[in-house]
Amino acid sequence: MAEQPTATLRRELAELDDRRKAMEAEMEGISEALRASNMGGVAGALVDRDGFP
Repeated sequence: MAEQPTATLRRELAELDDRRKAMEAEMEGISEALRASNMGGVAGALVDRDGFP
């Protein structure tokens, strides 16, 4: 018996929601790394005052 369209849609939406949550967790980890004391943060300079990265 074929899966009902509603069940298929719910499954696909649940999978997309899982992917969204994983991406948000990854972004938060990256943001935390950038906010570390020796990093420039998300808005800081990419090079130091001598022009070195």
